[in-house]
Amino acid sequence: MISTIIIKEISTILRSKVFIISFLSIFILSGVCILVQVDNFNNKQKEYSDYLVVHHQLINSITINYDNSLWLWPDKPVPNLLMFSNGIGQIMRMPSLDRNTITQLFPDVDFCTIISILFSLMAVLFSFNAICGEKEDGTLRLIFSSPMKRSTFIIAKWLGGTICLALCLVICLLFAIIVILFNANIDFQVVDWLSILSILITGVIYISLFYLIGLYISSKTFQSHISMLISLLVWGICILILPSIPDFMGKLISPSPSMAEFIYESEYQIQTEKIKSIDNIRNKYINRGYSENIIDSLSKDEIAKSLNEFNEKQNMIQSDFGRKTQLQTIISTTMALISPYSCFILTCNELTDCGIYSQIRFRNISQDYHSTLWNFIETRKEDFRKNNSSKLSLTGYPVFKYIEPSFKERLMVGGVPIIVLILYNILFFVLTFNAFLKYDLR
Repeated sequence: MISTIIIKEISTILRSKVFIISFLSIFILSGVCILVQVDNFNNKQKEYSDYLVVHHQLINSITINYDNSLWLWPDKPVPNLLMFSNGIGQIMRMPSLDRNTITQLFPDVDFCTIISILFSLMAVLFSFNAICGEKEDGTLRLIFSSPMKRSTFIIAKWLGGTICLALCLVICLLFAIIVILFNANIDFQVVDWLSILSILITGVIYISLFYLIGLYISSKTFQSHISMLISLLVWGICILILPSIPDFMGKLISPSPSMAEFIYESEYQIQTEKIKSIDNIRNKYINRGYSENIIDSLSKDEIAKSLNEFNEKQNMIQSDFGRKTQLQTIISTTMALISPYSCFILTCNELTDCGIYSQIRFRNISQDYHSTLWNFIETRKEDFRKNNSSKLSLTGYPVFKYIEPSFKERLMVGGVPIIVLILYNILFFVLTFNAFLKYDLR
């Protein structure tokens, strides 16, 4: 019985002109979106290749008096799945002055954004009159004139609509993959295919939730136009309002300094004070009448002590900034789970290695590399002083190697929002089921 009703529901939806027009519109938009993202991906790969050359030149241009490690920080390689989700972007120390400001004003829409906005809207538009619309047409009374259980009807409605929307999602995703394979300079690994499959499953769960929201509203109203207005209002709150609350609350509860303030305080200000302190120490010996060639040996211990104090101060600033930023991130991320839209985006970001965890992971890896490289440079400086070489040689310096997180890591981090989406599905299914049991069919 239930399979027959599901098939009938799917057939009715697929033959609907509104459904066909909606699907074609989303298919075209997602196709254009993925073409733009492929072009951006290829450009970013070229930028990263150019960066590697510049980074190599910067390291080889280091002199014996070089005392600024800012440009020794590595950049993150372009994730293979960047075209599906742009994520939170590069938040490391690389400056943004060379970025195109137009892209900041008009950011690109990625594939996951298409799913989160257009498919959720499509789900609401096809479910807002699934019950009250059939009541107005008199179809509902005819259906239940035969021995039909209400539970069977509501389950068939939900599964039929979700299957149709999932089919649209699969077609759009397959088309996106084909475009990527033929146009992007990329070789997908096993972890990438598993992540894409997980994005598809999460997308179906996400679409199912909005379809249930529409069904619930439809089962609580008796007129289609009222149900449509309420459904669009709820959709707007979920997509536009709720995602902005977590960031506001995180900054309100645990404010942290901006990246500009942090860099100024931990880099520029510390470096300025450090240079001034070294000059004061050297000038003290110069005023006493010591010659330049022996000042370095006389002031060596005093300068080293001063540098250690500044390094400790810098570490304290960095530690305090990291602690405040981490707490704000935890608060914002936790509160983001109230929004289905945020849950889906958080999951996609982590599955594509473009999320918060991936940035924290990259930061830790880059800090280890930075320390290793800086120690290597300092060792070569010591060799330079001992051997009195004419040029500082950095041959064989450690090269930065970034290994993307495994699928298990991605799923563990993105699993919490998925679980929340599943719980939301269960909640609205129970609400819809109970509301329809009490629904007046007359």
